[in-house]
Amino acid sequence: MFRSGAHEEARKQNEAAFAEAPKLVAALHAAGFEWTKSLDPLLAGINELSGDQYAIVASVFLQHLEAGLPPLLANSLLQSLAATKPRSRARPYWAKIASLFLSAASGEVRDGAAVALAAIAEPADGEVVLSWLRDPRFGESRVFFLRALRRLLPPAERAEVLETLKRDPDLEVECDRVLRGTAPNDG
Repeated sequence: MFRSGAHEEARKQNEAAFAEAPKLVAALHAAGFEWTKSLDPLLAGINELSGDQYAIVASVFLQHLEAGLPPLLANSLLQSLAATKPRSRARPYWAKIASLFLSAASGEVRDGAAVALAAIAEPADGEVVLSWLRDPRFGESRVFFLRALRRLLPPAERAEVLETLKRDPDLEVECDRVLRGTAPNDG
């Protein structure tokens, strides 16, 4: 059977993520979090964790993320951290997630960090988020910050920023969607 290079790369990433998952489960056990299942139900059920459980999971995830994980697994962990309700539970990890965003060597890792940061950004983070949006080095990962602007900027300022960012080829389509009100709500 013929496999494309992209298909083969995806298969290798999936294998690497699958191989790393038991190490994370073991680290969760060592940290006092009894989780005997695979990571998938944990990631899907992160909202069901108590505050103390979430703190253990977030600390273990971030420790492993900082040490380096396969990009696909890193993306999943980062997105799950910000999927918690209330989002403020993820807020104490802003600096570490931002560091991962800024240093990411992989688009998948940068995307996961951008999703997390956009979800937990507060109005005080507006200038930092705007600087990331304006920096073309972060490529298409910047798209994830656009919808967060609803929470970060007043409507008139948001529209002005989006009109300016719309000139960027990586952001053009999504800026237009946000301006027209057809992008999913992230407010």
